[in-house]
Amino acid sequence: MLGGAVADFFDGMSARLLKSGTGIGKDLDSLADVVSFGVAPVCIYINLSDYWYYEVMNTSWRIYSNSIVDTTNLFTVFIPFLVPVFSAIRLAIFNHDTRQTTSFIGLPTPANGLMISSLALIAAYQPQYFPQFVLNPWFVAAFSLLSCFLLVMPVPLFSLKFKQWDFKSNTIRYTFLALAVIMIALIQFAAIPLIVITYILFSILQNITTKTGHEIHS
Repeated sequence: MLGGAVADFFDGMSARLLKSGTGIGKDLDSLADVVSFGVAPVCIYINLSDYWYYEVMNTSWRIYSNSIVDTTNLFTVFIPFLVPVFSAIRLAIFNHDTRQTTSFIGLPTPANGLMISSLALIAAYQPQYFPQFVLNPWFVAAFSLLSCFLLVMPVPLFSLKFKQWDFKSNTIRYTFLALAVIMIALIQFAAIPLIVITYILFSILQNITTKTGHEIHS
């Protein structure tokens, strides 16, 4: 997934430099993103939940028990797979939405995918920061639905693409990047979900201040 994130960052740049951008290339880019940041993180999360059931709760998944559907396990297995569906919807919207040339509307799929998959890194390398309720099947379902909403929510989020490098026109970007670096230095993998939350909050703050500024000037 990290390799996919690096490739996703450079593919557009490479296409522009080589002047080889095409509609087919954009579609293939989106297809790769659905797999890298939609399917892969959900598979990771479900495997973590499976481990929680088997090791922590000393049981295993049973979709059918005495011919009766286990509703809790169905939620755990199937609800998370809405994330790839909403990732595809989000990417399809992005490909045809002219408003998203300099910013995003909804959480980008790489950020969403890395937020979900970071749970595995935290569980493996920083268990002290990993609350067990994160792998509860009901939390898995709720978190997955929240993730789907974040992908398509009608909220503008700032882009990290710099048109100019001065601090005044990029204050929120530089501040966000500085905080992200500090959080990673302090708590490593556990910082990733916090960075995504900070990104959303900073974007909302920017939207409010920009709207207020327009109202004052008008």
